[in-house]
Amino acid sequence: MKKCCLIIGICLSSLCSIHAQSRLKFIVDKEGKLFAIPSETNYEIKVPEATYKSYTSVSEQNRRLQEKYAEAYRKYTSFNRVEYIFTDYSYLQEADRPANMNVLSEAYRPFFNPYTPMLWRINPMALDYDEWYIKPVAFNTAVLVNGRQETWPALGGVNIASMAVSHRAGSFTVTTGGFAGRYYTPYTPHPSYWGGVNATARYELTDWMAMRAWGSYAFYGDNKADPFMVANPWMNRTNVGGSMEFKVSDDFGFGIGVNYQHNYFNNRMEPQFMFYPFGNAGSRFRLGF
Repeated sequence: MKKCCLIIGICLSSLCSIHAQSRLKFIVDKEGKLFAIPSETNYEIKVPEATYKSYTSVSEQNRRLQEKYAEAYRKYTSFNRVEYIFTDYSYLQEADRPANMNVLSEAYRPFFNPYTPMLWRINPMALDYDEWYIKPVAFNTAVLVNGRQETWPALGGVNIASMAVSHRAGSFTVTTGGFAGRYYTPYTPHPSYWGGVNATARYELTDWMAMRAWGSYAFYGDNKADPFMVANPWMNRTNVGGSMEFKVSDDFGFGIGVNYQHNYFNNRMEPQFMFYPFGNAGSRFRLGF
């Protein structure tokens, strides 16, 4: 009996030792000390494979639900005009406007996963992006490509792609390109197309002072006199202007200038006086007064 207990104890001790060695890594240092270090464990998260085709829009979900109700209604009623009640789905299409249409766009197809509808319902801005790609083609010339989508809940959003070529010759830098995309606001019933061209130039007079000039021409699909576009600083519009930039230190500078922006309400170019700070890489935002 004692021998059986001893054998069982040795087996259990061996199993515990083997299990511990699988979880621990034993290391002996130069002084002969033994250290037990937990071994690394790789955890794999498996996300179910899905494509954009598996997504069902809100209007399609409502349509299928209406058909289910109609089928059940036929079983328990003698009314012979059931189709008249359940065949009008035109009002369901509004559920897909305007943001749902963005989920079905080409831009989301490479990034779509089963959780995309859930993220969009909780926070539409979760699918926003701002991606840049810069390709040098020469020592002082580069091609810049940008894709951007921004969503403002209850206010609208933009989905835009732009490309530009930048060339630097000594102290002078010129950048020119174009942009195109879609936008929607509370004043547009559906996403509208827009596009245009722009150009900027910058000349460094000294190490601490530079001149900047810019110009842009934008055209819109419809509703040019949209008050949202006039008040939104992130929307491209027809404008031209210039400024003087002063570098205070390596990390801070400021600019003073004027921008003439086309007003679609009165069809005139109106001046906007500007003052804006910037850092090492400049600034995409201009604060006007």
